[in-house]
Amino acid sequence: MRKSFFPIFLVCAARLASADPSGSVEGTIKYAGARKPAAAIAVPKPMSACGKSKAPPDLVLDADRALANAVVSVGGVANAPKPPPAAAKIDQKSCVYLPHVQAVPAGSKLTLINNDPLLHNVHARRGDLTLVNLAMPVQGQKLDAPSSVLAKPGVASFRCDAGHTWMSAYIHVFDHPYFAVTDEKGRFKIDGLPPGTYTLKIEHELLGSSTKSITITAGTATTADVELE
Repeated sequence: MRKSFFPIFLVCAARLASADPSGSVEGTIKYAGARKPAAAIAVPKPMSACGKSKAPPDLVLDADRALANAVVSVGGVANAPKPPPAAAKIDQKSCVYLPHVQAVPAGSKLTLINNDPLLHNVHARRGDLTLVNLAMPVQGQKLDAPSSVLAKPGVASFRCDAGHTWMSAYIHVFDHPYFAVTDEKGRFKIDGLPPGTYTLKIEHELLGSSTKSITITAGTATTADVELE
């Protein structure tokens, strides 16, 4: 009796259709240089809500020198889709901007929160251009930043001009979805990359930027561990 191969063909076609054509890159960013994290910053006594000292946020390392707050992105992806806007926020708590570093798609909405019982202000710049400068004197206050703050790709830096000179934060804005921020163990992962060879870029407020060539294979997680000097 003649056997039909049509069902087998359907199964194979279904498997091919369901196969993920994209890949990913993941890894750990470490700091191999000689610089050590700076000493704690003493807080003036009148600012009791701030505590006695603040740990500088610009070089956060774990015991293995894994680097937190590095922004990792993949450039050169042809026809990269534009991701939908996200909801970003900066909280002012115990005289610290939280989170210190974040990355969002262009057009995201930014909410500013003051959870301290004292005056803060949020002064955001892109380079020398002031994006917003808002006073926030009331505990529990929430304000929506102008949409222009996160409208374009680039880096927005934030400072408090109300006497809290140690307060800083950064928001990296991208017009593609291929970015991540390293966690406290220096880890990152970027999904959904089409196969190809690209440039992995690492940016850090203190250590500058570094690049590494990576090759992405469909259905595979490429490992890219980087040591910054």
